[in-house]
Amino acid sequence: MSDNLVGNNELFINNRYRSPDEDAYQFSLVLPYLNENVQTSYGISVDAVTFENVLPVIQEGVNDLLLFEFDGIASSIEFQEGNYDIFDLIDSIKSVLILLDPAFDVVYDEKQKQLQLVTPPSHTFVLIRSEPNPFGLGKFTNTDRVDRLLEVLGWSFYQTDRLDLSAPDVTPFTWVPANLVRVFSTSFVELCVDQHLNQSYNMNPTNQDNTLARIPLLNGYGEREHYQKNNLQEFILHNAAGIRITFYLVDEWGRQRKLGLGKHGLLSFQLKLNSLGQ
Repeated sequence: MSDNLVGNNELFINNRYRSPDEDAYQFSLVLPYLNENVQTSYGISVDAVTFENVLPVIQEGVNDLLLFEFDGIASSIEFQEGNYDIFDLIDSIKSVLILLDPAFDVVYDEKQKQLQLVTPPSHTFVLIRSEPNPFGLGKFTNTDRVDRLLEVLGWSFYQTDRLDLSAPDVTPFTWVPANLVRVFSTSFVELCVDQHLNQSYNMNPTNQDNTLARIPLLNGYGEREHYQKNNLQEFILHNAAGIRITFYLVDEWGRQRKLGLGKHGLLSFQLKLNSLGQ
């Protein structure tokens, strides 16, 4: 990379060349020093994004925990990280519940795309949420493994932190949830930077002013996404001379997503920097 950055420039970014101690989905580079006045502002934009979707349906620490009470005793199911389909998830849930009572059942309605839960009679069964206020700031800052999994299963509920699904004394109870199954990791990712960008605003209260692009994920796990913006939008980056800038990915819930050291998923793009003067 040139030592100087003057006028209009295109930087070709590829996370394969990141530092070995950086995550594939969170990496940094030092922008070249500007020959111009250090107070120069630049229009910054992203184009021609290639993203390899290696975010599994269930990711450790992100959406891997189901909490419940059976006959008043707290219990849980912790899922191994991996790429699941709905029938894999059913098997994992049923293998635990039928040990408590063989009358438990989990049934997928393929037509309605809903995951029904059958609870046995003469017992109490309650689903538990870890975040009491699903629309509060904690939704975006807490590690909310439980709510994220409930959303994958289509079992989200927002009115309370407990949902009593206990059956009557004689017959089983079949719960038909209001939401659809969402067996995917996230519907899009946002490419963000750790710098303030004028004219960039995000409804996520912890990530309001540093989003460069939103990349829809149209393909499945293990596939590559190629994203080209039709109308390139420039955001304003002030005082860019020689700064270290970190790029990272955020999912649809506002959670920063990482792969972990030693894991790789391709992320490359063209970074355009256009001088706007002081």
